[in-house]
Amino acid sequence: LKTSVAATESLQAEVDALQKKIMDAGGAKLRQQTAKVEEISNSLDIATKRLTQANVTCETNEKKIKQTEKKIESANKDLGACKEDVDDLKNGFKDIEEEALKVMQAYKEAQKELEVRGKELRKMEKKYESIKSEVNKILTVEVDIQNQMEDYERVIGENKGKAEHWAKQIKATEKKINS
Repeated sequence: LKTSVAATESLQAEVDALQKKIMDAGGAKLRQQTAKVEEISNSLDIATKRLTQANVTCETNEKKIKQTEKKIESANKDLGACKEDVDDLKNGFKDIEEEALKVMQAYKEAQKELEVRGKELRKMEKKYESIKSEVNKILTVEVDIQNQMEDYERVIGENKGKAEHWAKQIKATEKKINS
């Protein structure tokens, strides 16, 4: 290994010496051209790096574009579903509004009917109170009549007793007269 390293170092030294001789032989013009080549080489390296970065950026952006397109497609599907849901809700609201209108109309009709029935009820209540008053008067008269009848029955009973007594007295007197 040491011999390989030593051989490499001696070869490198020879290459460096030859390059120096070439440079010395070419003079200032070769040095200027070499400097331009190095400058162009550096510019090429920079351009290559930028191109590589631009390619990487393009690839990354293409992937992002594909992902975004998929998201847009998914969002469009969701949007379509949402629009359908909104349409369904609107139709549902229309149905509910129609039913609510029917209920309101039925309520108004029921209110009118309630007013009519209320008037009829008040008339009937007045009639009922009038009849009730008449019935109470009749019941009062009935009670008075029953009381009078009881009084008459009592008087009749007393008079029957008196009539029987006097009939006995008359018979007893007739017997005395006839005997």
